[in-house]
Parts: sequence; C-alpha cells; structure tokens
Amino acid sequence: MANNPNFGFVYYANRPVFDAQQDFVADMPPSIGDTKMLFDVLYDRLQLPGYFGFNWNALSDCLRDLSWIKERRVVLLHHDLPNLPPDDVYIYLDVLLECVSSWKPTEGHELIAAFPNQVTSAIQSILRKGR
Repeated sequence: MANNPNFGFVYYANRPVFDAQQDFVADMPPSIGDTKMLFDVLYDRLQLPGYFGFNWNALSDCLRDLSWIKERRVVLLHHDLPNLPPDDVYIYLDVLLECVSSWKPTEGHELIAAFPNQVTSAIQSILRKGR
C-alpha cells in the first residue's frame, strides 16, 4: 500500500494483509448503490453505536471517536467507489478525508481509508472538483 501525497487515502494494487491483533477491518462491498445502503453497511461493518444518526454529520462524529473498537487501526477497505450520486460521493470522500486526517499518531486509534489503485484518479478528480 502506498499513501497518495495529495489526499490522505491509501491505495493498493493487491488486497492488503492486516494484523487481526491491531487492525479492525471493515470490508466495504462493491455493490453499494445508494447513500442509505452506504450508511447501513457502515453501521453494520463498523459496529457503529446505536445513536448513529445515519447522516453525514453522524458519520463524521463516529469516525472521529471509534471508542467502541478495541483495535488501534480501523480500516475501511473499499473494493471500488460506492455508486452514489456525484454530490454524495464527494461528501463521503470529504468526510473520510477529514476523519482520516483528524487522528494524531499519539491518539488511541488510526483510521485508514483504503481504495484500489484503479480508482485513484477518479478520487482525485472528484475531490478537486469539489474544492
């Protein structure tokens, strides 16, 4: 895996191997077809708390907390970009970027958003257009 210097995501050519002792991996299915499904998958795969509000602000709040997860590294392993409306894809990537960047090395968790190499240019294009 290699970090892209322009955006705080990790891109991979082959599925990365993680350490079950220190990594909590939320495997994001490639079949996400709408925003409701994205929130449902995140709620399930990240074992989000019951108070999760199924909206962007709630997602941001939870991704900046992660206190219910015992492993230090929390990985959102994407196999593709979610098939969301363009505005929602931008918001999702923006929320991920802000949350990944908000964790400091000395804090109890590290959030990693990993994407396959083939979506690197799409992510860069989406985030550049949104700014």
